[in-house]
Amino acid sequence: MWWPDHRAALGRLLRSALALGSAGLLAACFQPLYGQPPLSGAPTLGNALAAVDVQQVDAARGSNDARIAVELRNALLFDLTGGEGSIAPTHRLNIKMITSRSALIVDP
Repeated sequence: MWWPDHRAALGRLLRSALALGSAGLLAACFQPLYGQPPLSGAPTLGNALAAVDVQQVDAARGSNDARIAVELRNALLFDLTGGEGSIAPTHRLNIKMITSRSALIVDP
């Protein structure tokens, strides 16, 4: 004869309740990257990232590497500042770009 297993159902219910409870407690730890904290006057992560000074990337002028270096620096500056002007720098980011080329031979 078939008997329902109440112990297994209770275990699943407790695990589900524990997962939902921990998710509810951890939801308060979420902070948007460029958002302002609601009550505390602590600096935001976006302001800390905007204070990073990205140095020029050394590359031979007029080469493809120089174009990639400028594009890399511009993308980093835009991503760190969110498109706004930078604030007084607290950190400096130096990038050393090394390129290598290799030949590929394909035999049909």
